[in-house]
Amino acid sequence: MERFVDYVGVDEKKKLDASFARAMFASGLPLSTFSNPYWTAFFSSLRPSYQIPSRYFLGGSLLDEEFKSCTAANKLQVDNAPALGIMTDSFTNVRQESVIDIVLTTPRPVLYKQIYRGVTRETGEYLGTELKMAITEVGPDKVWILVTDNASNMRVAWEIVTREFPHITAVGCSAHC
Repeated sequence: MERFVDYVGVDEKKKLDASFARAMFASGLPLSTFSNPYWTAFFSSLRPSYQIPSRYFLGGSLLDEEFKSCTAANKLQVDNAPALGIMTDSFTNVRQESVIDIVLTTPRPVLYKQIYRGVTRETGEYLGTELKMAITEVGPDKVWILVTDNASNMRVAWEIVTREFPHITAVGCSAHC
């Protein structure tokens, strides 16, 4: 009888699924979390006619749509910013892959790019080339500062960037001193 009283239309289902997916992704929960029968029963008691998306749907088209939405919002934020800063740092992820993050400050930070460098050495020349490409992509006339750690390879990258874009000031991050 509850299904006749409560109805979730196609448009509402899309909105609920997108909202559910965003909460899952933002929380960093495993996609299988809500496959547990206790969670299923809980959601059914809240809204009997709404079926939560499967982990396959979450990890497929819902993830793709959320990525597109976030990418579009970030692009709009970067495009509308009158000036940008670029920050970069490197780390090794849980799979022992070396990753370089490039973050734009608009002033709200936007993760612009992650570079998985594989076996390529993290030389100053390599970093300088990657940073110049990022600066060119967002518009060199908008970028005014480059913040990195204080390692010697980063200092070489500073020289490469500021030689090509003399209006950009390169500085070391005070947290890395």
